Amino acid sequence: MTEDSLSRAVRRIEFLTLVLGAVGAVYLLFTRGWRYALGFAVGAVLSWLNYRWLRAGVIAATSVPATL
Repeated sequence: MTEDSLSRAVRRIEFLTLVLGAVGAVYLLFTRGWRYALGFAVGAVLSWLNYRWLRAGVIAATSVPATL
């Protein structure tokens, strides 16, 4: 895989996490109520943040320092 295809995959994962979270929250709003929808939306945002933080941590841990 090229770096361009990997960066597109990362953007797609981030986008779909938020979109599916929003769609699920709207569905739950109409079927279960606002508390379920809020919980689902907060969970989706936390999942998105966790992915971003894990990705940043992996990049930081695997990058080679400029000076040795």
